Amino acid sequence: MAVGELVQRNIEFCNDPMGLQFRRMQCEFSNKLVKLCSDLKHVEVTIKQNMPEHVRQVLAPKRLALFTKLLVDMDYPDSKIADEMSEGFPLCGWLPSSDVFPSRARAPEVHEDYLRKMARSLSTRAIAATSSCGCLESDEKLWQATLDEVSDGFLEGPFDPEAMGPGCVASPRFGLQQKNKLRPIDNFSASQVNSATGLQERFVVDSVDEICAMIKAWMQKSGSGLKLLGKTYDMKKAYRQIAIRAEHLDLAWIVVWDPVSKKPAVFRMVTMPFGATASVGAFLRLSQAIKAIGIAGGGLVWSSFYDDYVCICREGTEVQTDRMVRLIFKSLGWQLSTDEEKDRPFSNVFQALGVEFDLRGVPHGKLLVGNTSSKKEELNDRIGAVLEDDSLDPHVAESLRSRLLFADAQLYGRFSKMALQRIGSVGQSRHTESPLRWEVKQSLEWFRELILSSPPRVITCEHRDVFFLFLDGACSAHDPCDAWSGTSVGAVLVDSRGKILRFFGHVIDQAMVDTWGSPNQTQHVFEAEVLPYAICLEVWQDVLCSSALFAFVDNEAAKASWIAGSAHSAIAKQVIHNGTRLEAPLDVHPFFSRVPTHSNFGDDPSRGRFSKL
Repeated sequence: MAVGELVQRNIEFCNDPMGLQFRRMQCEFSNKLVKLCSDLKHVEVTIKQNMPEHVRQVLAPKRLALFTKLLVDMDYPDSKIADEMSEGFPLCGWLPSSDVFPSRARAPEVHEDYLRKMARSLSTRAIAATSSCGCLESDEKLWQATLDEVSDGFLEGPFDPEAMGPGCVASPRFGLQQKNKLRPIDNFSASQVNSATGLQERFVVDSVDEICAMIKAWMQKSGSGLKLLGKTYDMKKAYRQIAIRAEHLDLAWIVVWDPVSKKPAVFRMVTMPFGATASVGAFLRLSQAIKAIGIAGGGLVWSSFYDDYVCICREGTEVQTDRMVRLIFKSLGWQLSTDEEKDRPFSNVFQALGVEFDLRGVPHGKLLVGNTSSKKEELNDRIGAVLEDDSLDPHVAESLRSRLLFADAQLYGRFSKMALQRIGSVGQSRHTESPLRWEVKQSLEWFRELILSSPPRVITCEHRDVFFLFLDGACSAHDPCDAWSGTSVGAVLVDSRGKILRFFGHVIDQAMVDTWGSPNQTQHVFEAEVLPYAICLEVWQDVLCSSALFAFVDNEAAKASWIAGSAHSAIAKQVIHNGTRLEAPLDVHPFFSRVPTHSNFGDDPSRGRFSKL
């Protein structure tokens, strides 16, 4: 993954031994921000006067004229986002295009007119379905969190459900327990508001890989001796800092169980809800714009994941970097979290997105990325509880699979597909599994051991040998007179200069082939095409260790299965599991590609032809 040109420029500025370019850039941008805040003061007042009342209250600290000016000056493709912000964002309909994210249309499933015609029915259903969750403490926490949002100006209410107008749509609110707090979630899917939302783009966020790419790019440009620090900045209640468009306020009602009066109560939102598709689209556009300002103007090396900004700096520049980040957010009027747990100082070991980044090996060209100890403990406890109960609910299975998938990605991320599929199958079944099947129980136990004991990912700048691997499987009718009839496999290993290093061809014993699939199955070409790569990892470990490997296959299904890390065929699935299990300790980085049969070096040895090789 490559980082952008401006990020690379900022890295080079920071690498300046005297640090003059970095300091000059930050001083000039700081002076520009201060001057623009003063020059645009009267423009800001005019913009605020033209806003709807609820938008003006929500955006009171924001400097929208400054936001627009900075984006226009840098020719940012989505500079119109500031004007849209001043009007409030829509909750449904076709969301505006940003020209920042990749294009991919997803039409609304229902029209906005349908929502308004069915408003009374949808709201009545949501109100009727709202009741106690069965735990008084959780009910009280959710109710208090809702009242706190009223005090903060995010909601209006509480109201009696009869106070809602005929065109108002109510969405149910529920609480999601996260560590030591309960997060209110507004289910805008249940009210079909999300179904009335159309997307023109595929929204993407900077994830762990983007952070790793920035650090690796810095290591590559700097050589040995580099010392880096990292920190995560978190926005305070990010969605609550932007407003809903006035004409969609009647679609922004929520219904909550009141544990005092023991009946549902309704509130009207004025800020974007946590649970609406439109909120994600609006905020990601804002998040990307702020990130772009920091990179282009502030000389920052950072990434954004929703409301989390991960910033990397050279040791000795953390004070200037921190000042610049805070100046950007303060100038634009965005609030950062001051929670001690989130607002930690720059460090060579820091956490972001539930992942721990260890920069202590950066001077030697090594970055470690792994799961945090709290993440490991949480997953261990959740798996332990499921195994102890000998029962797994579908919703729990889906949530657990998602969390295990993310945790596995910080280790290696390819050899756990079989276990994930078994756990995920409970979620797809839509009924609680009790007692647990042996394979589900085995997968949970295997995953618990994997998460707790596996070392973190190692990302280095060391040179990797590059090899080309040509793989082939053949299947023909068994002929006693032809030693190479039946099912056979072959492979050829070539170095980066085109020199053939090793090759093999092998006819698989028919008794073994007969165990592949049903007794009536006569063709096993797919399994034969899958098998050679796993054999190569087993027999050529001494050469392939710590390599970058291009694996060429002339069978599309086999190629796709190795990329996916799984297959429908039981024997192919087992072969792939054993193969990917070897990739991690060997530290092999494979890339699978299709090769035409007539260009496949592996075709000859799979049929017993070795003269050319």
